Amino acid sequence: MAVECPLQGTSGETYDRVKLLQSENYVVEILGHPITDDDFAITNQYIKDNIQNDVGIRDSTKLQVWTMTLHPVVVLMDYNSVLQKPMDEEIDFLLADESLKGLYILGPPDENTGKAGVDTGFLIIKPSLKEFDRIVSMYIKTPFDPETGWNGFGYHQYKGDMGISGFLNWYFHNDQGYLELDRCIYAHDADEDCLGRVPFSEAKHLKMYDRVCGKARHCPYDHPDWSEEKSEACTTLHRRCKSNIIYDVCLMYATLHVLYVPLLELS
Repeated sequence: MAVECPLQGTSGETYDRVKLLQSENYVVEILGHPITDDDFAITNQYIKDNIQNDVGIRDSTKLQVWTMTLHPVVVLMDYNSVLQKPMDEEIDFLLADESLKGLYILGPPDENTGKAGVDTGFLIIKPSLKEFDRIVSMYIKTPFDPETGWNGFGYHQYKGDMGISGFLNWYFHNDQGYLELDRCIYAHDADEDCLGRVPFSEAKHLKMYDRVCGKARHCPYDHPDWSEEKSEACTTLHRRCKSNIIYDVCLMYATLHVLYVPLLELS
């Protein structure tokens, strides 16, 4: 499934995604998800029965970032990311403190509950097999209840709350080795919250979501409800994302949300 991808609008034609990425000088490694449905049989029956309706068990593939121990620090980014400024300062800060394990941000707040999970599309961590084993074990063993969240502490009620995003929210808040960064500096998406707090040009890392800026092909920049600032920010996001080869490849085949599954975020 990670290699042979369908061409939308064709009658069953496919292409080799690995060869495509290798042709652009990416190093591709196919990694499986370290957690299976059977792992929840004892403590997390609710997740076993319902996670397929949330983000699916393959969401755990992102945990493989902790296994990349050939590198002192790994930055995990998803396909809709645009680096606006270097991350040298954050990487040096992490390496300089032996007690630190990683830096993270929360995603945009849920429209109904105001809650948010960890944005697993942007993590800066120190790889560690010991930490990887601990996270996997804790994810399997920590109880989750739809009314009270992870371990009864209210980490739930947003998209992905049963998956890695929800679990890491609880896990990181209970481990002093992980520090939370400002979402609008490290994942500015041109929404009203970020535009009101952080100038778009000062953000270090940008994120493009269709729900905020719409689709580039629809040219939504004269939207009557958009401020001039938001229109300019969304125009910039679309332009920069389209110049990103991965986004361009996804756009080329009109399968933006299908092509780039989590395991390729580790490439």
